[in-house]
Amino acid sequence: MNRLKRLVKYYSVALGLLAGAMAYAGNHLDSLLHVVSNGNDTGKLKAMNALSNVYYFEGKQDSCFYYANGVRALSEKLLGGSSLAPALRLAIQKQRSVSYKSLGGLYVDKR
Repeated sequence: MNRLKRLVKYYSVALGLLAGAMAYAGNHLDSLLHVVSNGNDTGKLKAMNALSNVYYFEGKQDSCFYYANGVRALSEKLLGGSSLAPALRLAIQKQRSVSYKSLGGLYVDKR
């Protein structure tokens, strides 16, 4: 009987942790989507890369491609302006390289 109580307690804790993690993930996605809609340009790039990463590991290749390709397009548009500060230009280039990594991973997975 004592073993059964410990087993029930173990599963209750595990289920509680799982429910908390799922709630956090939902809030995290909502926050990222909010930044994509309302953030500044570098914030959008970072949030879109984060969403691409989340969707990649969830197995949602279409969503991953959508956000990674969006980062690529937005970063190229932003880098087209010649009046960017060097630090901002470098931050945008970094986010663009992260999106290329995601796109490359998708193409390797499709082989």
